[in-house]
Amino acid sequence: MDASEKRRWDARLSLLVPILTILGILVGIWQYNDGQLKASASDLAKDKLEFERKLWMEKLEACRKISELGGVIASENSTPEERNVAVKRFRASHWGTMVVVEDKIIEKAMIELDTELRDLEGGMSDQGRIRQRVVDLGAACRASLRDDGNAPRIGPSDRKLNAL
Repeated sequence: MDASEKRRWDARLSLLVPILTILGILVGIWQYNDGQLKASASDLAKDKLEFERKLWMEKLEACRKISELGGVIASENSTPEERNVAVKRFRASHWGTMVVVEDKIIEKAMIELDTELRDLEGGMSDQGRIRQRVVDLGAACRASLRDDGNAPRIGPSDRKLNAL
């Protein structure tokens, strides 16, 4: 290899090095952006799952409160005053908290109980039918919580949630 050929190779390499450097930088930028997009998608999925968990927990709490009110309404040990307060709180929850978390199953059971309560007030029903509607509402809450697609998914212990 003579001196002129060596200079040509040096010139070629001196052009190739910046091109490879720029290419390496562009690949690095692409990899960084790709990683950021994947991290963003992962964060979005986590946020969605967390929101669904919170909504499911609110639904659980609302169903628990409605069931307690139903217990007071249906109980033979409740005084008429306690029942009246529970009926008012039930109706307030029906148009308040439950509007946010109820589904068709719970909504139907709540409407049936409210209709039965109105019939009782009008003398067209009895406490036995009220008890049955309260039992139906509890069953609707259990079914809704068990079958809800928003139920928390936390791993192998999900089997415990499905046993509800």
